[in-house]
Amino acid sequence: MKKDEKLISRYKVAVNLNNLPDPVFPAQPKGNYPSPSDYEAGFFRRYFVRQANSPQSPIIELDKKIFKRTIQKDKNGFWIGHIMPWRISGTLSKKKVDGVLDRGVLEANYNAIEAANKKLPGIKSEITNLVQYYDKINSTGDYALENQMANAATEDQLANYLKTGYIDEE
Repeated sequence: MKKDEKLISRYKVAVNLNNLPDPVFPAQPKGNYPSPSDYEAGFFRRYFVRQANSPQSPIIELDKKIFKRTIQKDKNGFWIGHIMPWRISGTLSKKKVDGVLDRGVLEANYNAIEAANKKLPGIKSEITNLVQYYDKINSTGDYALENQMANAATEDQLANYLKTGYIDEE
């Protein structure tokens, strides 16, 4: 009889709902947009997640609130998250200001994408517009360069610009 009681006890533990893993919180894409104070600061943070168990799964951009909720509820390590700083105002290209090198929006955002790509491989092929959310009205006014960069077709052209300051128009 003791064996039956032990088996019944083990069965009760096995079917107890408290022993089930936490459900996976589904991340729903929701754009993250800069606020007026972000433009004043010159940058804002972009939030991305991807399923940890599938390197080919889509990379999803979320707003801060949903990102935090997704990562906090993820007790099983289902999601990989990354917060990317993104420049949205200032000079587009490198310039020295009072003896200090300002890398510019283009290089800063390129570097942010490269860093994110180490944690979320493939993100650099998804985020190709280095001037996304750029405030051309309140920045330096180099509109021709901005248009050239917005229309740059390849990663090689962007990399060439960052090295030389010119886009090769193939």
